[in-house]
Order: sequence, then C-alpha cells, then structure tokens
Amino acid sequence: MAYESLQNSMVARTIADLRQIQQTKPKRSSTVFVGAGHASTGAEVTAFFPAQLSVHAGDTVTFVNHDQTDIHTVTFGPEKLRANIEKNFAAPQGKRLVLNPLGAFPSDPPGGAVEYNGANHGNGYLNAGILQPQGAPPAAGPKMFQVTFTKPGTYHYECVIHSNMDGTIVVH
Repeated sequence: MAYESLQNSMVARTIADLRQIQQTKPKRSSTVFVGAGHASTGAEVTAFFPAQLSVHAGDTVTFVNHDQTDIHTVTFGPEKLRANIEKNFAAPQGKRLVLNPLGAFPSDPPGGAVEYNGANHGNGYLNAGILQPQGAPPAAGPKMFQVTFTKPGTYHYECVIHSNMDGTIVVH
C-alpha cells in the first residue's frame, strides 16, 4: 500500500510538471525556448515555445535550451536535408555511437548572432549544433543560439534529435 501511494504521488508530481511545462513562455518576444523539462521528475516536452514566431527583418531571435534534462538542436534548411540529418543523427559503428556532424556541430563559427537570409551555405542550411541542457557545466557547450533574420520570408526549423520538434519563424 505504501509503495502504491508513493507511486501515485510521483505520477501526480510528473503530471503537474508536464502541465506547467506546457505553459512555458519566454518573457522576451524575441526568444524561443528550445524544449522544456524538469530535472526533479524528468518530465520533458520536446517542442519549441512558441512554435511560431513573427519578427521583422533585422531582428535577432535568441534560441535558448530551456530543458533541464536533454540536448536539442536548432536546424534550418531544406526539409529534405533536415529529414536526412534527423534520420541519420546517431548511428552505431561497431561498439561506438557516431553522431552526424551536420546535426551535432554548428554550421558557422562561434561569435555572436549568425545572419540568416534563407540561402546560407547555398541551400539555407544553418545549425546551432547541440545545445546543452540548463544544468550542464559551461565547458559542455552552448545553451543558446542567436540568429539575425535579414530577409522577409517563412523559415522552418527543427531539432534534428527529436522527431516532430518543429518550429517556424515568419519574417516581415
């Protein structure tokens, strides 16, 4: 009976965390939270908050991994390329697991916001690389990625680690 009570309490706490996570919303209008999760229960929602953001040409959007438990990416480019990276993000090679460098590493050198016009690298590819969870030490890597949108358009992006984790930036 005590075990069942403890189990019910843990499930209720996780459900409460998930309900709170689903209400996640950045305070700044130019920020997108990349995933959201609680370390205490492991509850996680693999989504972008907001899933669609409208900005003006010249605006900089800050993508922040808001998840306390998991890594994510922010990857722009043609749907076919993003799908291929996602499909082949991690593959076993012998006894090792090898990550696809197109998904795991940034497409551009570090050093501030990356300008994006939908034609970067000749096909619109732009990738943050792996964004570390909030609890990770600074040496593990970045937790945020900034993009300055220079040309009006609708730009789709995703986390190539988690299927169906997709977002859209509409630039006016």
